[in-house]
Amino acid sequence: MLTFSRPAPGDERLIAEFIANMNSRPELHIGYCGTDADDIERDMAENFTEVPFEECFVVARNGGVIAGVLGFDPDMAHGRAELWGPFAKDGSIETAERLFAEAAAIFPESIVSAGMFVNSSNRLCLELAARLGFEKRSDEAILEARLETFSKAAALNAIPGATVEELRPERHRELIALHEAAFPGTYYDGTSIVARAREGRRKRPSHAISREGSQDTFTPRPVTARTKAR
Repeated sequence: MLTFSRPAPGDERLIAEFIANMNSRPELHIGYCGTDADDIERDMAENFTEVPFEECFVVARNGGVIAGVLGFDPDMAHGRAELWGPFAKDGSIETAERLFAEAAAIFPESIVSAGMFVNSSNRLCLELAARLGFEKRSDEAILEARLETFSKAAALNAIPGATVEELRPERHRELIALHEAAFPGTYYDGTSIVARAREGRRKRPSHAISREGSQDTFTPRPVTARTKAR
């Protein structure tokens, strides 16, 4: 019999390993999460700062062993949360629905909507999204470039006369405007990119995995489990 609870302090590693194992399979993959336990644990430490880790995850256990996980990464300023999962070891829609209901019940009051970034092969989460009334917004492709194979010379040769230099603070506004014009409504907006650069958080080599097919991005109506107004 499954029991549902918040994680205990120190459960970060166990949850990271569980997510890494599940997320390595296309039929279970969530685009917001990585596939390496070390990366996932580091992301949890770096990203879950507005709300403590223990208040952002729900864990299903079977006899004390983790059998399901759903986390949410809250963006308090914009009133939304990104769902890490649900991951259900038994693959049942009932477990997925219960994980979502338990998580929605502990959303901070400022969170009024949640988004999913689901692999097109992830039938469990696609069914959950349909049941909960999520609205499909886009199809996405995940592309990967590794630093050890990237040739700066080749990139520069593709643009005659181009040079590369680190972005200076006086050009931050230009970057923000360019990003918002080219990529509106993306995972990070231009202001967030600049803020993260100021914090010294240089991008690590991508841990996203290339998949055949697409990722489906969903943004729901207001969270039904909380019956909030938009």
